[in-house]
Amino acid sequence: MNLRRRALLLAGVGSCCMAALHLFLPHRYGWGIYAELVPAAQAHIVLGISLAIGFFLLWGGCLSILTALRETPGRLDSLILIGLAAFWALYVVYQKRVPPPFPGWVQTVLSVAGGTLAGLYLLFVLTRPAAEAHQAKDET
Repeated sequence: MNLRRRALLLAGVGSCCMAALHLFLPHRYGWGIYAELVPAAQAHIVLGISLAIGFFLLWGGCLSILTALRETPGRLDSLILIGLAAFWALYVVYQKRVPPPFPGWVQTVLSVAGGTLAGLYLLFVLTRPAAEAHQAKDET
């Protein structure tokens, strides 16, 4: 497996790890107690968004891993990866514009992780070998 595919595999695993964080975050930090303090609709939205983001990241991470393992990724694979790169770039911008209520070092780690994942996804798409691009063009 070449370096390019390893980078995508790492990005996929990283996205799956962030999915696990989002899926277990409410349980880990006991958000249920706070859900009782706000209107039911707000509690539902917060928990629902965390679940949706966790699912999206898990799905995207798994697709990334499958793409890294595919012999010749196609155009659809590239579109999925561009979407994931955009997600992570938006994540970093949001973290910088609206800092989370975490210690500074945690904010830095989250921003660096998001930026790294965005970069790994873009690296895979932008360094696509000509033979792979030609084969993907034939598939459409």
